[in-house]
Amino acid sequence: MDWEFNHNRLYDWEFNLTRLYVYVSDTYSGTLRPYCQRFSNNAMPFFTDEEVITIYLFGVTEGCSQIKKIYEHAKKYLW
Repeated sequence: MDWEFNHNRLYDWEFNLTRLYVYVSDTYSGTLRPYCQRFSNNAMPFFTDEEVITIYLFGVTEGCSQIKKIYEHAKKYLW
């Protein structure tokens, strides 16, 4: 499944975020995992790698270009 942003349903952020997460999760478990390494000393992270990648990509698709803006944008939706 190729992921593409659904421009016909821009108002439905939950649909787009879920679809992006499924794509990231499939890609991560299939081909990306061997090439990624979490640089954290936290043995029990609050977010999975897939969730972090999804939040970052969703922020970028929503027009956020800085990590701080992506965090603030995600905070509006997820907390």
